[in-house]
Amino acid sequence: MKTSSVLVNYCGYPNSVNNLMLDNGMANLAGSLLENGHETLIMDFATLDTVRNFYPVKFHAELSSLVENIMSSFRNHREPESSALERLREIEIHVEDFQREKLGVLTRQLMRTVAERKCDFVGFKLWTGEGFIGSIAMAQSLREEFPDLKIYAGGPHNDYFKQLSLQEANVFDAIIYGEGEQVIRLLAEHAVGERDLASIPNVIYNHKGLVVTTKEDMILTLDDLPRPTYDVEVYPAMKGNQKVKVVPVDESRGCPKKCNFCIHTAKSGNRWRLKDATRFVQELAWMSDQYGFHVFRFAGSNTPSKLQREIAHELKQRQLNFTYGAFTTAGYLRDYSELKQAGCYALFFGIESGSQRLLDEVHRKGVTREVMLGSLKKCKASGIFTVASLIVPSPMEDERSRQDTVNLILESRPDTVLINLPGLVHGTAWGNNYVNYGFELENPSTFYQTMMRYRVKNTYPPELWNPLPYKVNGKDFRAMVQESGDFARLMTRNGIPVGISDELALIASCTDMTPAEFHEKNISAFSAADFDKIESLVRAVNRGALIS
Repeated sequence: MKTSSVLVNYCGYPNSVNNLMLDNGMANLAGSLLENGHETLIMDFATLDTVRNFYPVKFHAELSSLVENIMSSFRNHREPESSALERLREIEIHVEDFQREKLGVLTRQLMRTVAERKCDFVGFKLWTGEGFIGSIAMAQSLREEFPDLKIYAGGPHNDYFKQLSLQEANVFDAIIYGEGEQVIRLLAEHAVGERDLASIPNVIYNHKGLVVTTKEDMILTLDDLPRPTYDVEVYPAMKGNQKVKVVPVDESRGCPKKCNFCIHTAKSGNRWRLKDATRFVQELAWMSDQYGFHVFRFAGSNTPSKLQREIAHELKQRQLNFTYGAFTTAGYLRDYSELKQAGCYALFFGIESGSQRLLDEVHRKGVTREVMLGSLKKCKASGIFTVASLIVPSPMEDERSRQDTVNLILESRPDTVLINLPGLVHGTAWGNNYVNYGFELENPSTFYQTMMRYRVKNTYPPELWNPLPYKVNGKDFRAMVQESGDFARLMTRNGIPVGISDELALIASCTDMTPAEFHEKNISAFSAADFDKIESLVRAVNRGALIS
């Protein structure tokens, strides 16, 4: 039976231009439903309109001044004035109240759409933090208005928290973990009473007071995936400049590396599943012809070297003028020039540390410091924007390991470094054995429930975030932030930019700005909630991102 549905993406307030990128996961799900004769509509709320409407203009100037004064105190190793912190919290409360009202507006829009389309089900994409909280609120309103409506939820949040997600959000009839392209078709059948949840893989649901988890089923042949759908009739946010028209694309899934801190092996499998390079490039060409896209971000968490070379060869053979970026691993490639010639603009390297002891004992990277050094140097020499991602402070960090990391970066001189605080993810080696890696949790029994709702305040410096509920190496949140901040300032003094992600660099490539210039304008515009500047950036990107 043909069904009608709405797919909802709500991640909270978009706080960077890259948060406005098109959502390939939603487009994939829509493509799967349409291919099987169903009707669906994507309501993606990560848009320019949400940026415009979700922040009260009256606080812009005061907030910018207040944050700068507080940060000046931190930089000079002084405690900020209590009155400044109290005023900041007052503003935050006003902003949260304002955004709850605006969330109500979106919810009413969603309810009208569900009624008009006579929907059989609604599917939410869950994001940790603000997106999780807001999606639950929207789903609860739907449940009150449409008690017989089936409501499902997928997304990366469920891969991190699995059964805990359902315990915190039992408003959903089922949550989906892992890959959803095949599952969404079966859920459509469940929504109209043609299939039991027990027969559907990758779902978690309540049954007679028990939480039931069905077996996981991964898509083994990625070439069988349906084409993503970005038609305006299905994905209305495609209109105008609501979204940034830089597109994530699935070239591979899975990772055999099994790093101790990373969820991707558990999430996507411990072996690679690949698209055929020829078919993949044909898909890029089709998307370019169909929608005008020519800037792509490979979605695989660790694209293997053979596939990277094959894709580069296909792009050059077909003389396709595309620009792209990807994740990669040190040691995969001896020569990056072929990728550069094929249009590769940026590559992300998960370096984590420059200490061989930490790489082996704490991170389980399976690569030597010398190989990392060589890969970073070769990549940058090829002209590809080179991103080195670090964990600072690392669990088990000491002065020697910290200096090893400093030396690695100063010798390799990547185009930017990303500095991440150490984090615990449910199902990883760190998460399963956190005591062995130097983590101390404030309340182990409720830790992951707290983290589900933790709001990362990306428009603020980390010093102004709510403290994380754990210590590492005996250091609390403030001490960790101080150490990572000191590392960042050291990098800056040595001429190495900090905080430019590979996808932001890829977005910047669509403009006449350097990644560093674009990064600075992006931070300035969003931290001040200056909508005119944000809109100007998005328009500049889309002028360069689309083939007219």
